[in-house]
Amino acid sequence: MGALRLLITGAGGHLGRATVAAALARGHKVYALSRRPADFPGAAPLICGLAAPGPALGKALADTDAVLHLAASLTGDDAMHERDTLAATRALYAALPPGLPVILAGSMAVYAGCAGVIDEASPLEPEPAGRDAYARAKLAQEEIARAHPDNPTTILRIGALTAPGHEWNAHLGPRLGPVLLRLAGPGALPLVRSEDAARALVRAAEQAPGAQILNIIGDDLPSAAQYLARITQKPPLTLPLSWRALLPLAVLASALHLPVPGLLRPATLRYRFAPRAYPNTRAKRALGLTAIGWEAGP
Repeated sequence: MGALRLLITGAGGHLGRATVAAALARGHKVYALSRRPADFPGAAPLICGLAAPGPALGKALADTDAVLHLAASLTGDDAMHERDTLAATRALYAALPPGLPVILAGSMAVYAGCAGVIDEASPLEPEPAGRDAYARAKLAQEEIARAHPDNPTTILRIGALTAPGHEWNAHLGPRLGPVLLRLAGPGALPLVRSEDAARALVRAAEQAPGAQILNIIGDDLPSAAQYLARITQKPPLTLPLSWRALLPLAVLASALHLPVPGLLRPATLRYRFAPRAYPNTRAKRALGLTAIGWEAGP
């Protein structure tokens, strides 16, 4: 495999920076696209927003072998996700030359909240309105990709990222001041180390890209209790509570159309805390990876 010319959107974010570093380490030429000025040693920076791209983006796309599309909002309401995730994705596909492949950084959040084994054939969320704005946006983003068959898209559904300083995720439960309500039970947490997710994105670009879906999840995943025992940023007090105890309240609030926090929605509760297992055999085989880590530490 020779050196590739890769355009990475969202290069200024946490995963974006890791992906730029992983691509450069593999000897590729990198166009690092970011909305704000940033330092990308070894890469060619492109400072622009996808919703209003300039001529520099078109020039870079003409010199690109594959696009790694990471630009997306991680927080905010539907309006923010429409602007920063969906409008940006539509604009990117509209600017792509026919045949240019895309590696899309998707999310495990698109899956339904059923218990059991979650793999690439598992059903997607059938009730997007009952989930948070992020999950709805990632579902819609995949639909945009599927609507552009002229640009074959590999979708990597990435788990909750872990890295030094990035140990917390919504699958543990809510924090109320110094107290963590640990709602997750004995099931595995869908975790992946940021640098391993970045490595998977670059490996996907190196393969003969085609339309496929791969779950990027760590090996031998821990339960919430096991994970909390390993991390450095522990809460002062952890209170275990079954997520099922909140489910009747969430169902009642939904039936009465009461305004409640996202956590008190049945679909959200089931997605985040139902006991699950997450095999990653397909991704490791497809990308030639022998191991995928989940540990937050270096």
